[in-house]
Amino acid sequence: MKQYHHKEEAPLAFHKFFWYISLPIGFLVSISKMISEISQIIIFNWLYAIDIGYYIIALTLMLMCFIGFFGWKSYAWYGVMTYLSINVVYYLFAVIVYAKYIPDQIGIGIGQLLGILIYAILVGIYYKKRRPLFFKVNSQYSEVLPQVKYCSKCGYKLLDGSDFCSKCGTPVVKECKT
Repeated sequence: MKQYHHKEEAPLAFHKFFWYISLPIGFLVSISKMISEISQIIIFNWLYAIDIGYYIIALTLMLMCFIGFFGWKSYAWYGVMTYLSINVVYYLFAVIVYAKYIPDQIGIGIGQLLGILIYAILVGIYYKKRRPLFFKVNSQYSEVLPQVKYCSKCGYKLLDGSDFCSKCGTPVVKECKT
C-alpha cells in the first residue's frame, strides 16, 4: 500500500471533503439524534445510556478530528481511526439489539452495519495511506539512505564505483562535481 509522506504529493480532495463537509454535518446530525434520544426518554433504561454514551464519544472524536486537522496533528489521525471503529462497534451492537428486541427491524440494522462497515474500511484505508502526514519524523533518528544508480540503457542496478553496467555492458556516465 502506497503511503504519502508529503502533502504536496498526496491527493487530498477527500480529506478536505471529510474535514469541511462530512465532519461538520456528522457533528450536527449526531447532536440532533442525541437530542431526539433524550427527548424520547420516558423510562430510562440501559439502552438509552449506551446511545447517549455513543453520541458523546462520537461528538468528542469528531471535534477532536476537526480541530486536529488544522495542524495535521497525530491525535486527529487517531481520532479518525477511533471514530470509525466506534461506529462499527455501535452498529454491530444495534444489530444485536434489533435481533433480540425488534427482529422485524433486523434488515435495517444489517443494512446500516454494512453501510458503515464499507465506509469505515474505505476511509480507514484512505487515512492509513496518509498516516505519515500526521506524524513528524524526528530528524535525529531519520536515516539518509544511499543513492542507488541504475543503468540508463537497461535499468539494472549499478554497483558502487563500477565503470560499466554488469548486465548490458553500457559505460557508466560519471558525474562531474564542480
